[in-house]
Formats: sequence, C-alpha cells, structure tokens
Amino acid sequence: MAKALVHTVELRNAIFNAIHGNLDTYLIFHSRMASALHRIRLHLRDIHPTLYIAYRSVGEVYQTHDMLVSRVSRHLYVTVRFPIAISPRPLTIYELRPFPVYMPDNSSHTTQLRTATCAFAYEASLRAYFEFETMPDVNNHMLDNGHYQNSRKFATHYTSHMHNGIV
Repeated sequence: MAKALVHTVELRNAIFNAIHGNLDTYLIFHSRMASALHRIRLHLRDIHPTLYIAYRSVGEVYQTHDMLVSRVSRHLYVTVRFPIAISPRPLTIYELRPFPVYMPDNSSHTTQLRTATCAFAYEASLRAYFEFETMPDVNNHMLDNGHYQNSRKFATHYTSHMHNGIV
C-alpha cells in the first residue's frame, strides 16, 4: 500500500512539473524518449538528408519547456516539439557593433557601416547566413523563433569571403 502511495505521489509530481513546463523521466521513460528521437531522425533522413533535429541528445529534450500536456478521458498526452535544423552543427550568433573607422590618408573623416542588421548567425559548412534586425533570444541553445518571424532575413548568396578569419 505504501509503495502504491509513493508511485501515486511521484506521478502527481511529474504531471504537475509537466504542466509547468518541466519534463520528467518518470512521465516519459528515457528509453522511450531515446527511441522516439531515433525514429524521428530516421524519418527526417527519409524526407530530406539535409534536415536534422536540433536536439543533439535525449538530455536536451528533457530540458525543453516547449511542450503541450493534454488529457483525453483517462489518457494523458505529452506533445514535445522537436525543432528541425538545416545543419548538424549549431550556428554561431555574432552581434554586429558598427564603429567609426578613420580614413587611411590620416584625414579627419571617418566611415561607419549603416545597416538595420543587429546580428547574424553563421556556420562554416553552410553557404548562407541569417541576419537579424533585433538581437535574437536563445533558449536551450535554440533560437526563439516566435518573436523574430518578421525580423529574420535569410541570405542565400555565397559566404566564402567569410572563411578568411574576418569573422
């Protein structure tokens, strides 16, 4: 009887944590999550070989707060969103800070970059980069896309000039 009470309390705590955005291995076992992650990776590979899951490990899935908990009759459903990435490696976000540069002829004139771009995300294996007009929010190593739908631009031109150590 005492063991059943302990399991009931643990289940209640796991559900309470899930409702408040914290996933627990008591609610979804590690082996089941690892299996789901593996099947999703295989399915993505079948759809297109250049798509990847942004989560690199099962532990990162448990750290997410982007999930939906619902109940239908006596069944509890936990829906976890698995963000999809275009690169197996994470992009690096660089903040752009323009500053005046003096002219090489020692004159008093300066030049300064004028742009609406505040930051850009780049990874060397990609042939493009993302520009942001506001500094993006990063949660659990991922961009919070909800706030930046209109301020993100995808530049599709080649970026081979960025490989010379300027970045």
